[in-house]
Amino acid sequence: MKRLSFIVFILLVCPSLSWGAEDSQAEAQFKYATTHWDSGNLYAARQEYQKLVDLYPDSPHAPEALLRIGDSSARLYDFSRAISAYRRIISDFPDLDITEVAHLRLGNYYRDSQDYEQSRHHYRRILDNYSYTREAIIARMELLEMGQGPSPAEEEPPVRPEEEPPEGQDNFRTPAVPDDKDTVGTGSETGP
Repeated sequence: MKRLSFIVFILLVCPSLSWGAEDSQAEAQFKYATTHWDSGNLYAARQEYQKLVDLYPDSPHAPEALLRIGDSSARLYDFSRAISAYRRIISDFPDLDITEVAHLRLGNYYRDSQDYEQSRHHYRRILDNYSYTREAIIARMELLEMGQGPSPAEEEPPVRPEEEPPEGQDNFRTPAVPDDKDTVGTGSETGP
């Protein structure tokens, strides 16, 4: 009975010990790759980040490593590899904030390649999913430059039920437009 208890204990403890070691190995690999990144050695950095993704795909550092693989690949003019890394972020980590960065990078790449349909697709995904971020502001500006302003839903947010428009105005977000009788700055205005 003691032997069985010992075996169960080993089976329960050993996997957790190896998981902890794997996390520290992934951390060390990320730091090593980042030293290459920081020194400007993009080729070596890309290789080391790729090792991290290959060996530790479930590591919390994997999404950032993929982004760095994409960024270094783009700087090394290996655009197919950059696109692959950004798309993998989008498919493997759809709920992380880093996904919006990947969409922005892809939108910019396709814009520069004059594939405006793909570019708009990625910019719109940012606006649909991350509407109040820095990347959303950039995506909105890019769409405006392409002549693709915000969708009608984004132009004017709906009035919440607790926000009633002031009396005499249908929509208090739209300023009143002066009619032809109103003159501004002539000095001939009379009081009410």
